[in-house]
Amino acid sequence: MASDGQQHDRLCALNVIEQAANVSRTTVVRDAWIRGQALTIHGWIYDVQDGLLQDLGMRVTAEADLAAGYGAACAALAAEQPAAADGAARRR
Repeated sequence: MASDGQQHDRLCALNVIEQAANVSRTTVVRDAWIRGQALTIHGWIYDVQDGLLQDLGMRVTAEADLAAGYGAACAALAAEQPAAADGAARRR
């Protein structure tokens, strides 16, 4: 069972994934993609305790990629072992 801190970290990561999806659905972003502009939305999270930035795997480069990017990021988070949530999978 995950500790309270690990549960908090996972909830924060899920929030970042959801907010990246929300940004991907905005009119400004969708219009940019329609115009053919190169624009990528990333879901990253920063831990103020250890100073590390974690790429959550949420990457959307077009409206058609949103469902796949969201699903992949959620699946990767679900596959993490509780011990990995404490920073083992994070990068500088």
